[in-house]
Amino acid sequence: MISSEILSKPLFTMTGGEILELFNAIKIPQEPTKKDFTDKHLVYGLSGLATLLNCGKTNAQKIKNSGDIDGAIIQNGKKLIFDSNKVLELLQEKESCLLAQTAK
Repeated sequence: MISSEILSKPLFTMTGGEILELFNAIKIPQEPTKKDFTDKHLVYGLSGLATLLNCGKTNAQKIKNSGDIDGAIIQNGKKLIFDSNKVLELLQEKESCLLAQTAK
């Protein structure tokens, strides 16, 4: 508890110890930070996409421009964000469609 002497004293006349005592008594309880533990694993930029797909940036750009992974892209200004799980899912669907067409 803070003494009434410190509470009635002007701030500019307090010593460093008194100021620290005052600030330590005013601790504001903080809510625990909530983390989003969903299954979203995000990669950023074309370099992140290239790393995910184990290819070069040029091929990553071609895949992005093809429109096959549009459902997995979030664009914030110039920043590209890819949901890696969705990217892989969409590419597997595309590959299975291509295999089904060539089998006919």
